[in-house]
Amino acid sequence: MRKGDLKKILSNVMWLFWGFIFSPLKIAGVIRLNYNPELFINLPKPIIIAANHRHPLDPFTIGVAIFPFLTPRFLPLTPYAAPLHRLQRPGQRIAKKIGFLQSVYFTFNVSCIPEGVSFSEKIAPLVNAIQNKQSVLIFPEGRAYDKLETQTFKNGLAELHRQTRSPIIPCAVYYYKTRFFYRVVVSLGKPMEIPELTYKQSSLEVVSEQLRKEVEALYRKITKSMH
Repeated sequence: MRKGDLKKILSNVMWLFWGFIFSPLKIAGVIRLNYNPELFINLPKPIIIAANHRHPLDPFTIGVAIFPFLTPRFLPLTPYAAPLHRLQRPGQRIAKKIGFLQSVYFTFNVSCIPEGVSFSEKIAPLVNAIQNKQSVLIFPEGRAYDKLETQTFKNGLAELHRQTRSPIIPCAVYYYKTRFFYRVVVSLGKPMEIPELTYKQSSLEVVSEQLRKEVEALYRKITKSMH
């Protein structure tokens, strides 16, 4: 068995273990998932989950939200994340110094954004992941924001879809504060496929904005239901 296969198995186990350990948060209603199960019955793998970014723990929040029914459909899963040296929050710096973040990136099969390379080279790790039958979790805004609106999507998501034709699942993450603690709603939309003709007739920026609006619409639907 190859080293890559062992890492993939380890990652699968860790995502399942993570979802199981924190499943009480779903039972207690701290993390809630909104989705239509019928849309995911015959969904071809691998897929691309495209989510807005509100907190550094978003990947793991989504991991808990999709457990247990959707987790097997999305595995093996490759989150796309910033390089470790760009993580500068106090807690992140401590976690890096003791080697904790490095182990997290390894065991959860995180792919880091290459730096100092061309646009196509930045996308290459994700294209390779999909070609190796791994689904991708990507945050097209590029960083976590606490603003009300979903920010401009970078073009990597559109280019990844153009090259791989893997279906895109829009995902909106919404945190809200109750009297004593925060709760989270994760909403998965209808899987999308952008026609090849659209890429020929439009720029990546236009397609990226179309994808951003899908995620923003999910986000607005959550916020409207909460008020």
